[in-house]
Amino acid sequence: MNFKVRFATALAACLLLAPQAHAAADKVTFGLDWVAEPEYGGYYQALATGIYKKYGLDVSIVEGGPQVNNAELLVAGRLTFDITSNSFLALNFVQENIPYEVVAAGFQKDPDILMSHPGVGNDNFAALKGKPIEVSDGTKASWWMYLKAKYGYTMTSCGPTGLV
Repeated sequence: MNFKVRFATALAACLLLAPQAHAAADKVTFGLDWVAEPEYGGYYQALATGIYKKYGLDVSIVEGGPQVNNAELLVAGRLTFDITSNSFLALNFVQENIPYEVVAAGFQKDPDILMSHPGVGNDNFAALKGKPIEVSDGTKASWWMYLKAKYGYTMTSCGPTGLV
């Protein structure tokens, strides 16, 4: 065996047998769009069982809530990733040239509804015009805009209950 082959073999053996220096885990702050609920269980399970750590991630999960605007925290750099309730936020950010990148779509449908009591005259969208409608903050920035434009709804009040 010539010198170059012996040297290369020895170098490879040293590299394979030497203790590996582990790089620091990448810090990731992950914002939820609401408080901890069953649909977020997989994220918490991965944290609890060390799956993130196994793949070099130091993950912190930040709960959302009624007074938390994770989209602002994301754009401000306080979160690495954020779950949003619908695609309207991303589309609105693109329209306003706000730096934002969509990574995945977990839900293909938005599970929001409008619900009313039967037999009181609120049986269609047109019948709701001029009546108070309670919607979530996320809804105000999404399909509520469509309903306002199509049916002429107006905001009557805007408080912590989400009444519009």
